[in-house]
Amino acid sequence: MTDLSDYAEKDSVTKDQYYPFAWDESSYNGKLYAIPISAGDRLLFYNKDEFKEAGLDLNKPPTTMDQLEEYPDKLTKKDGSRFKQLGFAPWLGQGWLYTWGWESSKWGKVFLKILAL
Repeated sequence: MTDLSDYAEKDSVTKDQYYPFAWDESSYNGKLYAIPISAGDRLLFYNKDEFKEAGLDLNKPPTTMDQLEEYPDKLTKKDGSRFKQLGFAPWLGQGWLYTWGWESSKWGKVFLKILAL
């Protein structure tokens, strides 16, 4: 990877022009390796009816990655080899950087678990 810090400095691209998280996601050890071009909200939407049907507590959605890892098995429904309902689809509404970078991280096994269903 190429350190872009000198290019950014030359063109007056500075940290104070960005949200702190966007700049931090583009930097490593104080060096800039990407230029933030967009930002998005990362939220978990869940269907209370599906939670109830799966026996999950409606008032306690997952708040940790460990909890999130348990939910796909409980929420996913298949009819033979066809999905009727996916319990968790991390790629929906996400960009390639976050989706596929996340897949290869420690918590990517959630994604891979879905593919194995």
